[in-house]
Amino acid sequence: MTYNEKKKAYNQEYTKNHYKRIPLDVQLSKYEQIKAAADSCNEKVNEFIKKAIDTRLDSMPKHITVVTESVETKPIEISVVNADSKKSKKKK
Repeated sequence: MTYNEKKKAYNQEYTKNHYKRIPLDVQLSKYEQIKAAADSCNEKVNEFIKKAIDTRLDSMPKHITVVTESVETKPIEISVVNADSKKSKKKK
């Protein structure tokens, strides 16, 4: 196996273990709208969609339980600092 074949195999294995593919079907008119918005931001459609998802996730409550196959899940507590009062509060 050559170096390039080994690297390709490693990359495929890494991707398989660390990424989850999310197929997304949208109407053609919606895709054109997304593409135009991405173009106006000088971004690729994939990048634009990922940033939109991040923006939505960032606006959600921070108390989220993550479910994975390999780790026992527990709710997490995150300290939130109010910029006005500068006092730390715990959200549940």
